[in-house]
Amino acid sequence: TQSFVIIERPAEMWNNAWFLNVRTAYGMRYFGELWNNSELIKRSIKIVNTLLNLPSTKGVFPSIIYPEGPNAEKVYYKNGVRAFIPIDDYNIVDTALTLYWALKYYQDFEKIEKIIDLSSKFADLLLLIQQENGAIPPFINFNSETGNPIIRDILVDSASSGAFLMFLTEFYKITNDEKALKVAQIIVKFLETEIIPENRWHDFEPFFSCTHLPLDFFDYNTHSHCINTLCIYWTSSGLLKLYRITKNPYYLELGERVLGILSLFHQIWDM
Repeated sequence: TQSFVIIERPAEMWNNAWFLNVRTAYGMRYFGELWNNSELIKRSIKIVNTLLNLPSTKGVFPSIIYPEGPNAEKVYYKNGVRAFIPIDDYNIVDTALTLYWALKYYQDFEKIEKIIDLSSKFADLLLLIQQENGAIPPFINFNSETGNPIIRDILVDSASSGAFLMFLTEFYKITNDEKALKVAQIIVKFLETEIIPENRWHDFEPFFSCTHLPLDFFDYNTHSHCINTLCIYWTSSGLLKLYRITKNPYYLELGERVLGILSLFHQIWDM
């Protein structure tokens, strides 16, 4: 048993796969308009504006914002987070999920063009770093002199790519950017050849959260990979969106197969 010291500090702002403040902003705006609650709407706008004023490189921004103190105007940042652990590298799965909800905010509530600008830069980055097999590496950094991306060799060929599929299809719905659609379709080729046949549903959570499994973990008793539901959800959602864009029934069939795996687990769906 471990005891942890309780640290009193101002509230942090997180935009990651678990604690996604822009998703909260979407919910605040939805219920603020439904209930005619101006305070909820005002808070929602503040959260989105905070995101859009973060420092960014090629559409990538810090995952965590720390206020300097109560009612502070100054803040400092941590580039990324690996489960609960802040890191100097960027976890761009967090970027994809944050921009996905920002794009939904754009469509449903307020046409803020900076959301499209940031998303466009990020989509271009995904095109740049996509691997030959179609996967998108989730952990990167940038060269301080050239600004070129540096790919970290962690979960490179994992089902984390489902998050980028979900972002790119949402981005395409608004922009009709054919480059983004092409990247999304190549991601599906990777998922259907290297992830779905083996049910190798790996993202950050089984390896860096509570279980701390080794990255090469395989259960020889059940002849199974460990399975995490975050990436299954991202993939099934992205495949549904891709079907709606292309009208190709294959994407719907593949999505239903993935959803069948997800249905084996207890589920909580975002609205």
